[in-house]
Amino acid sequence: MIRLEYNEKYFKILNGFSLNTSSRQVSFSDVVIDFTGYTIEDLPINFQEVHIWKDDEIIYTGYINSFDLPKMKNQQQFIELSINLLSPMQMATNKVVTVIGTYQLKAIVNKIFEPMIQDGYVIKELNIRDGQKTVSFLLQTIEYIMNALSHSENLWWFINEKKEIFVNSIDYQFGLDPVMQITHDTKIEGLLSVIPSVEAVNYANVINVKNARVYFDSAYYSYDPEENKKPLTMATTLKNGDTIDFIYPVDISEDALKRKLASSDNYAYTNMTAIQISTTNHTAMIYYNPNTDEYVISNNIGFDDESNKTFIFKRDSFFSNLITGFTYKGNSTETITVLLSNTALEYRRMKLIDSLEINRNKGKISTSGIIEKTIDMNNRWFFDNELIDEVRSMMSINSNQTNIVKLELDVDYNLQIGDIIRLDLPNFFTKGDFIITDINYSKSNVENWIITLRSSDVLENYIDLFREKQEQETNEQEYSIMLSEYIEEKVNEIHEVVQDG
Repeated sequence: MIRLEYNEKYFKILNGFSLNTSSRQVSFSDVVIDFTGYTIEDLPINFQEVHIWKDDEIIYTGYINSFDLPKMKNQQQFIELSINLLSPMQMATNKVVTVIGTYQLKAIVNKIFEPMIQDGYVIKELNIRDGQKTVSFLLQTIEYIMNALSHSENLWWFINEKKEIFVNSIDYQFGLDPVMQITHDTKIEGLLSVIPSVEAVNYANVINVKNARVYFDSAYYSYDPEENKKPLTMATTLKNGDTIDFIYPVDISEDALKRKLASSDNYAYTNMTAIQISTTNHTAMIYYNPNTDEYVISNNIGFDDESNKTFIFKRDSFFSNLITGFTYKGNSTETITVLLSNTALEYRRMKLIDSLEINRNKGKISTSGIIEKTIDMNNRWFFDNELIDEVRSMMSINSNQTNIVKLELDVDYNLQIGDIIRLDLPNFFTKGDFIITDINYSKSNVENWIITLRSSDVLENYIDLFREKQEQETNEQEYSIMLSEYIEEKVNEIHEVVQDG
């Protein structure tokens, strides 16, 4: 018996119904229940959790999106309640979290899903790379943050109908053993049809990147010009009141220094220096010492409106950790001898070329075989390796092979979102490993499953849709959150009527 339950009340499901699960979208399901004999207090409320039971097992967890009652003609009529359900993925679009800082990647995922875990969700699978990552998400939805991580880390994530969370790398997901193999020579009981199709992929074998800001080492030595590298300024002397605007801004945050240290192959660093200004009589420094785990700002450095320091650093109008120049307040005229930074930022363009793919397509898609696209990084900040990894993940393989397949079944093989099915059906123009991304289950007189499969190029193309929406966010955002609690106040007025006599 199949029943719907909420508030510990069980309702008979009428007629047929369908349940949809998807790794790509918050899908909807419609169920009609027998509501005869119930009262207004028994009606569900928006986002209320409901369960669909098959005998003694919960086969679907959903949330109330809306409901409809029939035309009301008399008080004794049979009442059907039509309920539109949201999948558990919907909660990822509603829950908002803040995650800012540098953590192990797995720790970031746990922090992101913490509000959902408190509501009974569990992380069922977590197979991603080890290592640290710096993130800055202020009051963003879980869906937004996970999509952002998917873009930079090539992740596949999904929440199933049992409130179980899966987060795996795409490479891991497609490396799983197939749960089913279908060939022309194999007989699959209950397989009614195979529907192949080809979806256009945002293909490119040359990717141009613009508006990316990349960290680099800036150096100026008055006594060794051969070691100079993109100096922050061309000025060499300072007198009281002089203001220097840097050619390249400098990130002075402790987090940036730690990330630079972690990404550096040079283990000779004693300190990681955000900025060092040395003159004839003064030295001003902001640095991180990994041996003592100390972040140090020398006493002669001030910021913005401070007036009792020798060097007053000027902050960027939006990023408080970004220094765009300084004003010298010393009494003596000085000569700059050293001006260093390990965390200066410059705008950089990049071109990533897949020569093998170009050669493979020469004379097919064009004479040269070159197909280019341009990605706008929206002024986001990267270290070299981060930018290269993200752009590499945007490459996709051009193919005229089927990349979307629908299987229609009337036998339950307990297939799950994320399972791999291997198809070797050349006569159906279909060959390769495919991942299950959508399952539609319907029940009327018989049970029916429509299983939608996608190949890796379509999956990665779906991830690409969100990349260009990401922007660099300030690391100071967490200090500007205002919390307020709404309390509804009610005034009860009592009127007393007194009758004379």
